[in-house]
Amino acid sequence: MFGRAGISFWNLDFDLMGNGPAGTATLSESESGVGPLLAIGASFNIGQQFAVRAEYERHFDIGKDDTTGKGDIDLLTIGLVYKF
Repeated sequence: MFGRAGISFWNLDFDLMGNGPAGTATLSESESGVGPLLAIGASFNIGQQFAVRAEYERHFDIGKDDTTGKGDIDLLTIGLVYKF
């Protein structure tokens, strides 16, 4: 088992295109910033050189309320580790 805490540097591009009776409209916004992140995970060894690893990360406060919208991002990863 392991845990991680830190900061993430993010860049968010938002593009919206709509069609209607009056024609086509587009909206583009771009924001960047930093936010906290937390992670928890586990690793299970399979022999001496391989392990299976699972990790859950949450990145907080991505985006801006007044332009792109603000929210959190959740990430779940499962991978194979080769030790050499």
